[in-house]
Amino acid sequence: MSEVNEVNEENNAPTSSAWLNIWIKPKETVRAVINRNKNRGIIFLVFFGSYATVLRIVSFSDLIRILSLREIFLSVVVLGSIGALIFYYLVSVILQLTGRWIGGKATYKEIKLVNGYISITAIWCLVILIPQIILVTLDKSTPPILTMFNILINIWIFIIYLKSLAEVQRFSAIKSLLNVSIVSLIMYITLFITLLVIVQTFGKPPGVI
Repeated sequence: MSEVNEVNEENNAPTSSAWLNIWIKPKETVRAVINRNKNRGIIFLVFFGSYATVLRIVSFSDLIRILSLREIFLSVVVLGSIGALIFYYLVSVILQLTGRWIGGKATYKEIKLVNGYISITAIWCLVILIPQIILVTLDKSTPPILTMFNILINIWIFIIYLKSLAEVQRFSAIKSLLNVSIVSLIMYITLFITLLVIVQTFGKPPGVI
């Protein structure tokens, strides 16, 4: 009876506050989400997370000082939407297929759940943009401590993602890293070949050496 209570406690606790627990208990949170089949509204998480990621990239680069407000908005919407669709559907299926090569057991649906709930971390990171936007408004440079904090947060999010993926694939974090590396390599090669074909077909854009 006590074992059943332990299982129920493990399954119920993380999902009630996944927005917080994903940071400190990623494996338990993901497992509880899968056990409860909580996929309602997950696509919205993916899109908002993708928008937040693009906005954060723009904010911590010189682009925020170069682009107009309209251009920033269009960049976030267009690139964020494309990124969300690629991450949620394409990356999920490649992770699932390549994961099998190294002993992964996750289903396509489980991978999508991981990619959906990891987006919570990206949305939370919008908090970091508040001081950054204030600094840009005052025409001040980003202090090193804020840049370092942003880097550390990115590293921790990556670790959270590896742990979450390892949970659904039912293998170690090292294999999870290998899984992600294989997918990254496949996508980079695909992008390189696509760009090469475009250049060979239409020629180089003006101004490109």
